[in-house]
Amino acid sequence: MAARILIVDDNKSICEMLKFFLIKEGYRVDTAEGVGAALEAIAFNEYQIMLFDKNMPGTDGNMEGGIELLRYVRSRSLPSAVIMMTGSPTVVSTAEAFKLGAADFVYKPFSLMDLSLRIKKVLQ
Repeated sequence: MAARILIVDDNKSICEMLKFFLIKEGYRVDTAEGVGAALEAIAFNEYQIMLFDKNMPGTDGNMEGGIELLRYVRSRSLPSAVIMMTGSPTVVSTAEAFKLGAADFVYKPFSLMDLSLRIKKVLQ
């Protein structure tokens, strides 16, 4: 059975583009355009991979909603692998994501083929 992926980004066009690509790659894909929608999706579904945009509004108004979601996933000991995405990478944010249990971190703009390879690597 194809792996199920959740894409979370506050940019609808990024969600749709990634969804279209990953479905063509053979995955089952859901999208959420923010932390609230992501929490709802996570509550009702099991995902092998979750792609979180690091810099989107969190539930408390901070601009690191992806980190908030990563903390949530790890605090619940969910078996999902989390790949973080960001358009404004820093060494500190990358290190924090890995410390919190992210499986990988990609920097926007990234190639879709690179993302595909990273997903395959995480699923192995």
